[in-house]
This record gives sequence, structure tokens and C-alpha cells, in this order.
Amino acid sequence: MGCLPGAFDDRGLSGWRVRGSKQYNNTEIFIYAQISPMKMESKSKKISAIILLLGLVSLITDISSEIIFPLLPFFLENIGAAPLIIGLIGGVEEGAVGILNMVSGYFSGKSERKRKWVFSGYFLSAASKLGLALSAMVSSWPIALLFRTADRAGKGVRKAPRDAMIAKATEKRGFGFGVHRAMDTSGAIIGAILAFLLFYTWNWDYTHIFLLAGVIGFFGLIPLAILREGKGRKNPMGFTLSLRSLPRESLIIIGLITLFDLGNFTFMIFMLRAGYLTEVWIALLLYLLYNVSYAFLSIPFGSLSDRVGKHKVLAVGYSLYTLTCIGFVFSSELYPLILLFILYGAFMAAVDSVQRAYISDLVPEDLRSTALGTVHMALALATIPASLIAGFLMGIFPQAPFIYGASTGSVSAILIFAYGKRLKI
Repeated sequence: MGCLPGAFDDRGLSGWRVRGSKQYNNTEIFIYAQISPMKMESKSKKISAIILLLGLVSLITDISSEIIFPLLPFFLENIGAAPLIIGLIGGVEEGAVGILNMVSGYFSGKSERKRKWVFSGYFLSAASKLGLALSAMVSSWPIALLFRTADRAGKGVRKAPRDAMIAKATEKRGFGFGVHRAMDTSGAIIGAILAFLLFYTWNWDYTHIFLLAGVIGFFGLIPLAILREGKGRKNPMGFTLSLRSLPRESLIIIGLITLFDLGNFTFMIFMLRAGYLTEVWIALLLYLLYNVSYAFLSIPFGSLSDRVGKHKVLAVGYSLYTLTCIGFVFSSELYPLILLFILYGAFMAAVDSVQRAYISDLVPEDLRSTALGTVHMALALATIPASLIAGFLMGIFPQAPFIYGASTGSVSAILIFAYGKRLKI
């Protein structure tokens, strides 16, 4: 315990708390006690109600989405789509909504409260899943492309403002984003189980599976009704595509992340390859295994990034992606695929939430929505050429997409580690 001069007010200091005050020569002196590191760490790891509610929304929405996603490449193939078309759909469903990430990030940054943006994005995704059932009824991949793109447009609208809400709710952003990602991916596990049961065990057709997914998606809107959001700071900058309002370091990191995503093609290519090497129902179980790995490792990787540096964890994640792609080049039977889907889940756990936390650390609060919208747009747009290249290469030589992915992954791992080491953050 010690006495600190009255120049400090009763809000306290970092690592100290007020124990009382005394009068000395007409000057009030506050008495402070130091908080133990264990207590400070415990307090910092408390999970905000906002993060929990947003995580619950994502959990329910991911149940809805992941009933569809592992079946989507096989559904598209069943209605006549070639690997190039599947790569096109996998890229366009993300890339066509890239501008929405940027626009949503900017305009939600102009608002003190971002819940309405998050709600509208989740609503659009739920409604689009009902439209996807129509494509199953008429067996049309262009209609599937339309409604799948609308589904991802909903993600484009909600993701940047939602991430800004998460970043504001905690100072331990690697941990906070990791908690949200773990809840999100837990929903993916449930969804993958339901996809397997509905398709393989209960023999539902694609139309009824997609309809059920849409209904579940609307239930994900309920937690948003009870979420109470405090006012945040507004972005004072005007809209500009030059992005000069963002710190230089954040733009370089966004560029390096985008470089990696130019080789990070749609997961549907991985699922198709697994289906070719085994059977569809086995590929569904492997997808479930991937989600278990993803959910289990999200919080540990997020917390680790807060301690050792986010650039180090991202370099590890990109290296895991490289190893996964190399494994797909040489694998021809089931048992190696088990390890490879676990590795892919570890890669996603190390990269997805940590990328967002890294960008959040590099920019001030009033620019976070814009910065997060920028990175989501860049990644989404990079997915178009990556997936088109992978689909084209798969039609020529089945292992070729994975050679391409391993090459970009290894280069990106080296660059993100080298530049991140210079930033010392």
C-alpha cells in the first residue's frame, strides 16, 4: 500500500485501486493499493455480455449455415456444375460482396450504435437460405449462385460492425475474438452433425434441408433483441477509396493478409477432393472433425496471440495451411485426410480471429469499422481469383490447386513474421 499525490483522481491507475483518502494541508491525498497480477489477469479475462450475445447469434447462424455448406459442393456437382463453376461460386459468393464489407464498415463507423447493421446482415442471410431451397427445387446453379451470394452479402453487411463491437467490448482482443470464434465454430459443429444426419441417416433431400436451415437462421436474430449497446465513437473521416485515413502499418498488414488469401481458395475444393478420395458421407464426417479442431483451438490461439504477438501466431497459421495443402498433394486414402482436416481447423483457429484482432490493435477505435471493413473486402475480393484458379487447376490436375496454395502460404508466412517483428506489437 502507498500514498500517491492528489494530482491523480479517484478513477485510479492501471494496476492500482483506491483504498481511501486523507486531508493533508488542505490537499486531498488518495491512498492506493496495488492489484495483484493474478487479479488483473482474472478481470481482463471476464467475457463481456456483448461478446456472449454476439457469439450466441453467430452460433445459431452457423448451425443454419453449416447444415448447407458441407453439402453445397456435392449439391452443385449433382445439378451439373463442373469444378471450375464450383470454384467460381466459391469465389463469387465471397468476392462479389467485398464492396459491402467496405461500405458497411464505413457507414457503421459513422453511427454511435452498430446493432442495426448487424441485425440487417443476419436477417438477409436467413432469408437467402430460403431462396437457396428454390434452386434445389429447379436444379439451377445460377439461382444457387444468386441466393448464395445474397447469403454472403448478409455476412458482408454485418461482419465489420460486429467485429467493431467485439473490439470495443474488451482490451484483450485476441481472447475476445477467440471466444466469439469458438462459439461461432461450435455452431458449425452442430450444423455439420445435422447435415450428416439429415442427408445420410434420415435421407432428406436438398430442398427440405435448405428450408430447415433458413428457419433456424431466423432464430439467430433473437439474442440481438436483448443486446444493449453503449454509444461508441464515430469515424470523423469522409469515405475514400484511397484509405489514407488508416495508419500505414495497418495497410501493409492488410496487404500481406490479402497476399495469403490469393492462395487461400474456397474450402469447397478441399471437400470435393475428400469426396473423390473417399465418399460423400465420410467427407461430411471429416468436415465435422475440422470444425471440432477449429472450435477447440480458437481461444488458445487467440490468447496466445495476446501474449507472444499476433504476427507470430499468423505465421504459424499460414504455415499450417501450407502443410495441409502439401498433405493433399500426396494423400490418396482416408487416414492421412483425418490429420489434414484437423490441421486445417488449426490453421483457421490461428488465422481467422487473430487477423481481425491484429488490425484492431493497429488502428484507433473511431477507425476500426473502416479498417475491419477494408480487410474483409480485401480478403473477399482475393477469394475470386484464388478460387477460380483452384477450380481451373483441379479440372486439369487434381493435386494442382494444393501446390498453388502451398506456394502462397509459405511465402506469406515468412513475410508476415518478418514485418510483424518490426512492428513489435
